[in-house]
Amino acid sequence: MIDSRNPIGVEDKFRGNDKLCYLKGKNMEPYISFQRCPDVGHVIIAIFAVFGILFALIVVIIKVLIFCKIFSKAGYSWALGLLMLVPIANIIMPFILAFADWPIQKEMRLLKQQQEKPKA
Repeated sequence: MIDSRNPIGVEDKFRGNDKLCYLKGKNMEPYISFQRCPDVGHVIIAIFAVFGILFALIVVIIKVLIFCKIFSKAGYSWALGLLMLVPIANIIMPFILAFADWPIQKEMRLLKQQQEKPKA
């Protein structure tokens, strides 16, 4: 029975988690049914969480690799870049890297001093 308030003839049976679902019949004809529809919200949230965690891990790995390369080029051990994973050390190490006297600079100063010494 088609009602003027409900032009498609669907009865109002909203109880609990019942939702209006658009389904396909045997002949692939669409029909409207009130039933428990699958709630895909949780699945979408889980997918975004997994991709978010993977993205964060990739960013952290790239950051650690970059700092390992920077420390090795500065003359320090490349393993100091792994300290970027330690919570307090990842704040302190860039300051040490920026303001400390690098081993490579010490070597360059020694080489310049040896070249400047007059040969006797």
